[in-house]
Amino acid sequence: MIDIDIKFEILSFNPMIEIVYNGELLYKGVAKDSYSFHKNTRFSLKENRNILEIKRYGKDYKLHQSGDQDQAVIIKEIKLNGMTFPHIAMHGNFVTDRGEHLKTDYLGHNGVYKFNFGYPVETWIVNYMYKQDM
Repeated sequence: MIDIDIKFEILSFNPMIEIVYNGELLYKGVAKDSYSFHKNTRFSLKENRNILEIKRYGKDYKLHQSGDQDQAVIIKEIKLNGMTFPHIAMHGNFVTDRGEHLKTDYLGHNGVYKFNFGYPVETWIVNYMYKQDM
């Protein structure tokens, strides 16, 4: 079982997103401030290869970027089974439609943010935090 909670800050122009977990589409449409998903199966969880993807699409750079306004989604928090750690969103990698690989929580371009994590989630988070402190 896994609970996935995501919080976003949504900027201008109603950005479109898809949220995908281990290849399964969980949401597609206009981004909202928060999402909660509960997956009741252990079979889809893998020890070291779980992937949460947030796909940004539909941005027209001429229409959705104007002055100080930008169509973007900022990842504020990702919780796995109620647990998080500081800067957890920076653990992922955002690959833009321009081929850039960015360590960022600001999804301003069309592209895919991939967040990889292990299972059991609690052990993975504690181990990841320990590695960061070293």
